[in-house]
Amino acid sequence: YGITNDDVQYTELPQNWWTMNTPVYTDIGTQTDGTLELNGGTQWSPNGKMYGGVALDGSPGSNITSTNCATHTAYENNGNGFAGWINPNSLGGQLFSRTVDRTDAHGGFDGVDVSINASGWLQMKVFWAAQNEFDTTVDWVFDESMTMTTRIEVGVWNYVTVRYYRSSWNFYGQVYVDNGT
Repeated sequence: YGITNDDVQYTELPQNWWTMNTPVYTDIGTQTDGTLELNGGTQWSPNGKMYGGVALDGSPGSNITSTNCATHTAYENNGNGFAGWINPNSLGGQLFSRTVDRTDAHGGFDGVDVSINASGWLQMKVFWAAQNEFDTTVDWVFDESMTMTTRIEVGVWNYVTVRYYRSSWNFYGQVYVDNGT
């Protein structure tokens, strides 16, 4: 996909791609049957940066989940991600998480977790056959050491795009942040 300051444009539809411009949450991806559930204090808001959006109140259990989005294995050579405007009132906290319980001999779970650290940088943790949240395979902070120059800022609209890709035991991650500064 490509990124501009105004929107996300993709060259081919992924399996699941939800628009969040209305409270309908239509899956326009090639799978077209994905569902989103708003949990806790999460609700649709007509007052997003450019369109409507989802307001997360920051309370534990306030999140967006999907019980039937496309799954993938290490050998399918694909990934996931998200894009959208956020206007945080504090730094720190989780933006995205996806976990899958393993049913093979390794046990545990595979997953990815994207958060904002206390300095405003995006952080990505990856789990393979993990037994707990500290059992990470990859723990990246996208800061100056990774040639990132834009931090998430409090009280302003930040456009954030994260894409991750797994091919066999190799993992790739990309992030983009634009907040007009």
